[in-house]
Amino acid sequence: AYPFQSRIYTRSDRLTLSFPSCQVILRKLCSRRPDFRLVAMSATVDADLFANYFGQVVPGKIGLLEIPGRTFPVAEYRLEDALEATGYVVDPDGEYALGSEANANSRSVAGNSSRRFNAVSGGATDRNAKTTQALKESLERTSLLDDVSETTRAMYGNSGYSDQTLKCLQTMDEEKINLELIEALVSLIANEYEDGAILIFLPGMAEIRGLHEMLLCELPDVDTKFVLVPLHSTLSSEEQKRTFATPPPGVRKVVMATNIAETSITIDDVVFVIDAGRVRETMYDPVTRMSSLVTSWCSKASGRQRRGRAGRVREGYCFHLYSSEKEKTLAPFATPEILRVRPCAFPES
Repeated sequence: AYPFQSRIYTRSDRLTLSFPSCQVILRKLCSRRPDFRLVAMSATVDADLFANYFGQVVPGKIGLLEIPGRTFPVAEYRLEDALEATGYVVDPDGEYALGSEANANSRSVAGNSSRRFNAVSGGATDRNAKTTQALKESLERTSLLDDVSETTRAMYGNSGYSDQTLKCLQTMDEEKINLELIEALVSLIANEYEDGAILIFLPGMAEIRGLHEMLLCELPDVDTKFVLVPLHSTLSSEEQKRTFATPPPGVRKVVMATNIAETSITIDDVVFVIDAGRVRETMYDPVTRMSSLVTSWCSKASGRQRRGRAGRVREGYCFHLYSSEKEKTLAPFATPEILRVRPCAFPES
């Protein structure tokens, strides 16, 4: 047995600025002191990459121990499943549609949505028949959307999705965060699924506030049937406590958070996760020599971590709002921050 002389804790799967510097020091210690023992633990890190890094200077074999998680099974769905379940219809002239003027002139996503048939739970609803009919007529008037393309049908046609869903898939701008679709999913879960809190992953405060305002306006009986918690740094301590409080029976808690909810906090009563699939990161441009916050797609490892938030107390559900085709292009792991920021941003040692 080896006593632990020092312990270093970090609650982030993103390699922060201080950790790479610490990692270099630990690697040197491993090479110089045969009595030094290092135990590194993470839920999402590439273990083989770390083992190879330390194995270059440490004699012998680096041990790897994998401990399966104790979460409950989580049913996992993608964008096409969310579209099919909610009956969401993309307005070809709206801000969510590819190539539309409204899309080009807007940074946010706005449009109309409706729910006709829930293919996931089997329920049938008609949330807004007039809006649905108007959007269908707009869809039919657009010649490019009259038929499902052969490419789209080859990608999804064998999975049993309706033509309406396939048309939406080839029309929707997947690069935009569709707050309307998220609101439709929240309504669907509230009306047709069992009790349990909903955790929604969004990239930043602007999207959290935008969705919060939309839910306040669109959800029926929002004051009596929902507890909406926009989780960001400007909340008071009392407001943040609502994140972990269990709501009364018949009340649905909806927590809107950034990727801080992946690892840094655990909300015990979460059963449903809606993942926008985005993360906001600091990126350094060596050409302009400027750093900026960039919204980018999350990694597959982050997607798995977000999915796991839904299986803490019982079987859960996770809706990733990116298609199965988009998922194939996601990076396996997040880019370490040491590769995304300018070198002078690191603290001096």
